[in-house]
Amino acid sequence: MTNIPKNLIQTLNDHNIHTVILPNQDYSQAFEDIAEAFDDIVDDIKNNYFKTPTKKELKKTWIDSGLQNKQPYDEELCTHIYYRYCVHKELQNNANKFLTWLSSQSRFFTYIRLELNQSNQVIDIIEYHPTTNLRNTLLDNFDKK
Repeated sequence: MTNIPKNLIQTLNDHNIHTVILPNQDYSQAFEDIAEAFDDIVDDIKNNYFKTPTKKELKKTWIDSGLQNKQPYDEELCTHIYYRYCVHKELQNNANKFLTWLSSQSRFFTYIRLELNQSNQVIDIIEYHPTTNLRNTLLDNFDKK
């Protein structure tokens, strides 16, 4: 299946670092971290990756979410849901572009795409590290224990 060392993938996963082996592009296990990293910066960035939703788009999002029959309309919650939909769609269509952008905008999110020349394989490595202040553990040498 893969020439990527299983011990590397296991070590990364043990350190809460997500790995996605391409071409599968299944970001489902990393989705919560990716969406949370975006949520953390969306109000503070000048140039949002996604366009700001219109009132009409927010109302459609509210209806599509099924919340209109469960609770009163909440614009902040609806905007949050709208952006989660956007993140999900972008991961399906332009993951590398979006994750590269997110990594450049958030000091707590790191994304690296590794291309293994010998096997022509690609692996995406994703880490969301909000509790580590400015330190990111993705590039730590795991052999030093």
